[in-house]
Amino acid sequence: MRSISIAAMLLDLIALVSIPSGAQTTYSIRRLHPAHTSFTDTRGGINRRGQVAGSFVRDGSSYAYIWDHGSFRVLGKGVANGINSLGQVVGVSSVTNHATLWKHGHALDLGTLGGDRSVALGMNRHGVVVGYDQQTSSGNTHAFQWESRTGMLRVPDFGGLHNQATGINSLGKVVGWSDDPSPSTTRRTVIWEHGTLTQFFVPDTYQPTPNKINNRDQVLVQSMNPEANRAIEVQIGTAGFSVNLLPNFTSNLATDINNPGTVVGFDLDAQGSARPFVCLSFRQVFDLNTLIPVAAQKRWVLQVAQGINDRGQIVGFGTFDGIPSGFLLTPSERVSSPSCF
Repeated sequence: MRSISIAAMLLDLIALVSIPSGAQTTYSIRRLHPAHTSFTDTRGGINRRGQVAGSFVRDGSSYAYIWDHGSFRVLGKGVANGINSLGQVVGVSSVTNHATLWKHGHALDLGTLGGDRSVALGMNRHGVVVGYDQQTSSGNTHAFQWESRTGMLRVPDFGGLHNQATGINSLGKVVGWSDDPSPSTTRRTVIWEHGTLTQFFVPDTYQPTPNKINNRDQVLVQSMNPEANRAIEVQIGTAGFSVNLLPNFTSNLATDINNPGTVVGFDLDAQGSARPFVCLSFRQVFDLNTLIPVAAQKRWVLQVAQGINDRGQIVGFGTFDGIPSGFLLTPSERVSSPSCF
């Protein structure tokens, strides 16, 4: 498998599937694969309007794209890492090596904090962007927040050489991580609100890395254990719970959480094979390969789920007849308890 480089207004929007114990088709599947491409991902996720952002590889170069109900639009050379409800996309341009905001068909260079590279990792519906600036020679990173009225600003940290802002919700709360100054190896999980830095604890984790926050203050944290990576969902102010593993898998990574609280990601086995999961209805975890039509199961091997919107639509990538392809899953039924926890 190709290596993996490796969010209250919502009750009327919840349309996640009801998954009984018996085998039942619960998602339709659509292939997302631009012509003449060798690989397509959906790492930018999917917004509430069903627009998808990601990247594809063509002739050895990566291009950011937005897919809008059947139509692919190339944004430019680079990687898309996020999309908001207005269809604005953020990521990094491979032309400038700078964080970039694509909107209305134009690319806006967000600049740097003085480093020679910057990457946008997330954006909310108000157009506030978060990510990190990097000095390539040293590898040092500094978290930033960007708004059109202020430009790119460095946010407070704990003084270490490596800090990143990784996610932002519609309320303006930003999550990320900050290292302590050397020689300490402590990594702190942090939240920024109105520019104020606050630490929150995730017990029993190693090198915890928050990556997403929804409007209910639920945060996805990845514990990068050398033996087994584990995804953890944390409600700010409470301890948090590990996302269950699929049978016969040894570690997992959670990639997205929507406002109703459904979590998606992928599990890895001892051989490095990946399978995508959806976690809902109080910690029930399902392999998405088992939830698509039988005919589709004969042609698809789903590997990684990368995003989920508030309607429960899921995007990711796998192989279709052996060809690396992106996918869009649309649920067929509602569920009364869509939250993973």
